[in-house]
Amino acid sequence: MRSLFAATALLAVLGSSASAQTVVGSSHDLSDDFTTPDNQVCIYCHAPHNALVAVPLWNHASTAQTFTMYSSSTLDNTIAGQPSSISKQCLSCHDGVTNIDAYGVGAGSENMGTTFPGSGAIMGTNLGNDHPISINYDNTADPGLNAPSGAGVGTLPLFGAGPTYTVECGTCHNTHDQATYGKFLRASNNASSLCLTCHNK
Repeated sequence: MRSLFAATALLAVLGSSASAQTVVGSSHDLSDDFTTPDNQVCIYCHAPHNALVAVPLWNHASTAQTFTMYSSSTLDNTIAGQPSSISKQCLSCHDGVTNIDAYGVGAGSENMGTTFPGSGAIMGTNLGNDHPISINYDNTADPGLNAPSGAGVGTLPLFGAGPTYTVECGTCHNTHDQATYGKFLRASNNASSLCLTCHNK
């Protein structure tokens, strides 16, 4: 009875959007590609116990690559020297080097750059031609940005402890929901609406 009450309370907090979000059957569901006890789906990134990183119970090897970050002479905000830990979690598969099946204490043997079939999603180590990540979101430094509200802008989350938050991979992408908007986007980009959440162009 207690677990039923807890589950009901959780659904009430998450709201109706919870039913739309699922890793099962998405590109992040690796249970058909690798063998785990009981065909687990979440284990490749998260562990219920003894996680490698306590928050968010992270269970995957971290990328050890050095990345070339975005750079522009017209950039008004500051980009970190390397991706932050939250974006490195994404890059720990999408760098094309770190093994996708390197979870728990296993070293793994397949990465996007060699044998794994998801090679079309490789970001690589040169991030210079992609939207900047680990960049400060400061609309005072860049008036072309909409004003944030705490750790978010519109419906998109920002990251860090503040007072200046950062844009990370997870600002635009929801790793647990591929289906709603496609490409794991957090919002529709119809008529560039995702872009215009941050940019007041």
